[in-house]
Amino acid sequence: MINCGGSLDLYELLGLKDNEEAMIFVADSRRPYATANVEDKRQIFLMDDGTGDIDTSAYGLCAAGIMYVLATQINKAENELLWYSIIGLTDQYLHQYIDHQRYLEDVEQFKIDVLMKNNTSKSNEDMVDKIYVNNELHFMLLKHWSIYDSMYNSRFVAIRLGIWKTKGKRNLEMLFAKMGMPLEQAQQGYNNLPKKYKDLLFNKLEMFSSEFNLDGYTYPSFYKTSGFHRTVSAADMVYATTAHLESTYNVNKMVTSDQVMKNFWTAYDCLNLNKFDLVLKGFEEAMEIQKAIVRQAVSMIQKKQIVQLSGPFRYAIMNETADMKFFAHPLTLSKLAQFLVDTIIVRDSLNKSVSYTHLRAHETPE
Repeated sequence: MINCGGSLDLYELLGLKDNEEAMIFVADSRRPYATANVEDKRQIFLMDDGTGDIDTSAYGLCAAGIMYVLATQINKAENELLWYSIIGLTDQYLHQYIDHQRYLEDVEQFKIDVLMKNNTSKSNEDMVDKIYVNNELHFMLLKHWSIYDSMYNSRFVAIRLGIWKTKGKRNLEMLFAKMGMPLEQAQQGYNNLPKKYKDLLFNKLEMFSSEFNLDGYTYPSFYKTSGFHRTVSAADMVYATTAHLESTYNVNKMVTSDQVMKNFWTAYDCLNLNKFDLVLKGFEEAMEIQKAIVRQAVSMIQKKQIVQLSGPFRYAIMNETADMKFFAHPLTLSKLAQFLVDTIIVRDSLNKSVSYTHLRAHETPE
């Protein structure tokens, strides 16, 4: 069982009492595990990496990572399996199943294998398909979108600038102005952008990131080349494959099991870079889904549809809109909820900082 089953009492669910010959192998990153699964050492085998408390809500190593570890132990760990494991880890990070520190720890482990299996001293023929380490920006699908749209629709930028306010949009435009990038260039497709403006983005961001509350705008990641012309990041692959999983829900709200299975296999095929048309289609769908998430979040914030209960608890009210078709999928709905949660966290942290600064400014010496 891959990425499922760990939290269910499999002994009871699968009737193992009546089938004593059966053995169930579970590679599930989600925690906690059902007590019965942990205690049954004869028929249920939990392929656990030892990270995370099995009794608390958390995530261990991704299922792809667990499979890669097993393949390593029998000397079957090919570069392709390593790439899938990296995509699995990146998926956990981008969807906030694991925190930044845990991500960095796992990245360091994968870096070792990447360097061993992708030695740059090999001949060009051997390096047609290779994985390499590089930093990634927290700007969604940057190289497949415009810089403006990528930043505006990325959760990292949107919640820090407060793009649902006029001031937030002005700040984004001000950032481009300070970097020396004309707005019309920022709104062009990245591939059509003159090289000097691409370089400008990377060279100037560090200079102004603190001023615009964008510190930490990069994170270590991995890229893969396929052939001599196609290069994709692990993050881009996460967005593309996830969009294929979500896209069956975009046609109507009634989804059949056949549609779900069709989408699963489309997402599976998308992992093959030789089928790059599926990757490109995934990019397009991911952009549409993300724009819907941002539109919905902005609307809910502006209309004050987030209601605070006692303590830290809140609930949000969603009105019927043309975008509702996207939110029939639980992952899309979860991403909307996480966007709203992050917005509140950043807003509250900024308010506390402002309040503290205001207090200090008005203190008088004794």
